Amino acid sequence: MAGQQPGQTLQATALVHEDPDLAKIVNLRYFAGMTVPETAAALGVSPSTIDRQWACARAWLFREITEGNRL
Repeated sequence: MAGQQPGQTLQATALVHEDPDLAKIVNLRYFAGMTVPETAAALGVSPSTIDRQWACARAWLFREITEGNRL
């Protein structure tokens, strides 16, 4: 976020409030460095489910970072 414009309103906890399952996936994939199969095993779901939810989480994060919260 260092490269973002001043006044960026994205907060680290925003994804947690948006969708707890997506936050778990972000934590495991991005911060823990797990692969899709490892994340799927840890959460007890299929790798295709992780692929779909990871894509959703990335899209949400991208939108929040690029557009910000326009309230």
